[in-house]
Amino acid sequence: MNLTNLFRKEQSASNHPQAQTEEFCWSKTYRQQHPFKTAGVVTALTGRYLYAGMFIYAFSHKARHQWMWTDILQQHFRIRLADLDPESFHSSYLTRFAIPFYRPVAWFVTLGQLSISVSMVLGMGVRPNAALGLFMLSNFVAGGFGNPSIAPFITESVILMALPTGQWLGLDQKLHQKYPTAIWFK
Repeated sequence: MNLTNLFRKEQSASNHPQAQTEEFCWSKTYRQQHPFKTAGVVTALTGRYLYAGMFIYAFSHKARHQWMWTDILQQHFRIRLADLDPESFHSSYLTRFAIPFYRPVAWFVTLGQLSISVSMVLGMGVRPNAALGLFMLSNFVAGGFGNPSIAPFITESVILMALPTGQWLGLDQKLHQKYPTAIWFK
């Protein structure tokens, strides 16, 4: 048996209805038949909306304090730098990247938080925006702004990248049907 035949057998098995996992459905009957799966989906969606709430708050705070048009972020970086060991990675990150480029960083953070907020609320592009959230949180930690409260948000980012929450509740399902090859809506 060559690899082509093996691939065809695997492909035909994956097309078989019993080989596929059943997609989540919001119908009352489905929810009654699958109470644990429903509880898991509701828990994941609750996490998504809490995650959205944090990013909505963060965006609104930065917009109100005009982070994109003032040097307030540079001031935050300098205050944090004074508390850090000069030989640490965090100090190097701030002095070589964050402080010299504070204005583009402020724009990226503010607009990124807006994008994540809208995505999580609408369920549109959830996975790529969760990856953006993970990237932003990782950079906060790299700048020395990490604390124990960031760990749950990093965990939630990974969960949102792994689970199709936008398919369960949001626009990702319809957009994925319309654009099946687009990675943004899977």
